[in-house]
Amino acid sequence: MKVLNIFLSILILLLAVATAVFSFFLYEKRDMMIDGWSKMAEAVSSSAASLDKGSGTEVAKELSAEELAHDKYDDLDSKLPKLKKHADNIITERDSMATALRKIAETSEMDNLPGLANFTSLKDYKTNTNAVVDKVKSNTRRQNNILQRICTSAEKLNADLTVSGLKGSNYNSELSKLDNKIKIVKNRISNSERQFRSIFSTAGGSGKLDFSDRAYRNATGKVTGSVRTLKNKYNQARNSLKAEGARIVTLQGTVKSRDGRITGLNKILNKKILEIKRLNNIISGDKGGGIAESPWENGSVEARRAVQGKIIKVDRKYGFVVVDIGTGTTVKQKIGTKTNYASPVVPANATMIVARDIESADGKYIGEIKLIKIHEDCSIANVVSVVKGKGVTVGDTVFFSSAQIDAMTKK
Repeated sequence: MKVLNIFLSILILLLAVATAVFSFFLYEKRDMMIDGWSKMAEAVSSSAASLDKGSGTEVAKELSAEELAHDKYDDLDSKLPKLKKHADNIITERDSMATALRKIAETSEMDNLPGLANFTSLKDYKTNTNAVVDKVKSNTRRQNNILQRICTSAEKLNADLTVSGLKGSNYNSELSKLDNKIKIVKNRISNSERQFRSIFSTAGGSGKLDFSDRAYRNATGKVTGSVRTLKNKYNQARNSLKAEGARIVTLQGTVKSRDGRITGLNKILNKKILEIKRLNNIISGDKGGGIAESPWENGSVEARRAVQGKIIKVDRKYGFVVVDIGTGTTVKQKIGTKTNYASPVVPANATMIVARDIESADGKYIGEIKLIKIHEDCSIANVVSVVKGKGVTVGDTVFFSSAQIDAMTKK
């Protein structure tokens, strides 16, 4: 019995020693677990702070090491998901930025356009982001160079354009300045070409002028050549005129010697004048010496009333017409058995009536024209007015109305 008690005592002592030893190791493990918990809390808090940086969020305040301490274990279920949600938001923002970057690269017409995964990959995003930035910089340099070249070209046309203006919101207004200058220059070129053709024609040039870029120099050379030829003819005519002047001096002596003879002939002329008056009376049909009908005078109302011409050309491109009436036009007046010819003396800026089929019962009023340039056998006129649905055509009749004749007479 005594041995049993000793055995039990030793066993109890061993159990006590074992309990003490296990308690020591358990306490040490508890300290290690708490220390590990603290490190994990610090890591979570640090991760939240890193995600907060520059994001405009403050999740790290809710996930601080103190809020995640081991003695607040019951709050972990409500706090730890916030870190994942925050990370998901950052990933969403990253993906949006990656999509935007790829869209920028596509808009910039970047060669070898990377896929979206190349902009989200931690390994590749920096390289591809730098490539996009370089492409945008290249496009910006090219744009600035183009805008500078546009401004330089505009300056040559005296158009006041600036690079800053072209970059601004009113760039259309800036470009309109260049457009307007280009239109002015084109109009000047067109007008110059018309003037060159007119000079070429006036100078007696033959053939057509081609003012295309390829043949422009040759065309202007033809104009210069025709003017030079005309000037040579002018110099020859001037020299001939000088020679004729010397001849005139010689003839002046002859004229003086014949002045005496002219005096004698004047007497004979007076007699002829009386004879002409007598014959005019006969022509007028008045045998008794009176005048039955006076001959129309040049530019008289009667002469202008008898004018009747035709449209012989219509130039719709330049908007003018040509009539067969000019300074050499005459009208006939029957006096007895004789015919008197009188000039209506058509003035520039006179207006005339335009009609069609006036010889028939279905004559039509077409409109009015205004004579702007009078030649010997024709005149150039502008169309002043025209009846709606009708137009002046070749063959239309032109004449002066009473009101138009009165207006010319007053002038």
